[in-house]
Amino acid sequence: MHEELNQAFSLDGRVAVVTGAASGIGRETARALAQAGIRVVLADVNQAGLAEGVAAVEATGGAASARRTDVTHRAEVDALAETTARAMGRLDVWVNCTGAVAYGTVLETAEPEPDWLMDINLKGTYWGCAAAGRATDWRAHADVS
Repeated sequence: MHEELNQAFSLDGRVAVVTGAASGIGRETARALAQAGIRVVLADVNQAGLAEGVAAVEATGGAASARRTDVTHRAEVDALAETTARAMGRLDVWVNCTGAVAYGTVLETAEPEPDWLMDINLKGTYWGCAAAGRATDWRAHADVS
């Protein structure tokens, strides 16, 4: 029984995309997933951080690759999901860790800053969920009547 449970909940061979993976929570999430046996694609706009993130994952024995992706551009997020699913044969997990914060008060905020924050924090997450759903063809595995 114990072996059956281990197989049922094993993450070995699964594939994950982690956005915002060049640093912080995103990088640590990628490392943790890789330690659990998941092949991880790290995505971010920071290419130097991505290289460091891949090295951090590989240093713990995990499998990782990187793809520069700007989550504020839907086409880039779509390409990330499609390319990952095609290249790896599957896409099992999508983690939206990209995020931005405003430094200063609302009284100091200039016009473009709220748009930039919404593009990254809201629309980037929205595009990620949509792209992952299309790439994994979730309808084939769900009862959607």
